[in-house]
Amino acid sequence: MSMTADLRDLLKDAGVAGGRVYRDLRPAIAGLPAVTLQTISEPINPLMKGEDALRETRVQVNCYADSRQGADDLRDAVLAARPTRSVSGGTNFRRITAEGGRSGSDTADAGLITYWTMIDLMIWHRPAS
Repeated sequence: MSMTADLRDLLKDAGVAGGRVYRDLRPAIAGLPAVTLQTISEPINPLMKGEDALRETRVQVNCYADSRQGADDLRDAVLAARPTRSVSGGTNFRRITAEGGRSGSDTADAGLITYWTMIDLMIWHRPAS
């Protein structure tokens, strides 16, 4: 499994967004609140003897809710549930910091407003072994 899949499973197991945590896209039928995860960058560090197994990956976390406070509370739940120095699935999570909060809202054709808050997680990890 990939690191983002392991992160998704950790957030789901912690009950974030009632388990509605998805990679890449939120299904059209998914209710609110919900969280999506997208990998923004994953540099591969070359060494003289090959690639370094330790990586720093930037993951964008999008928190969706039916109110501004709900989206902000969901962001706080993600931050509280982030793993530190633990192994989950095939990933050894080392350190996770958060950067760059953004927020806004979207209005659907039916006039329903979805509020969102985004943060970037900088995740230091390596394969579990």
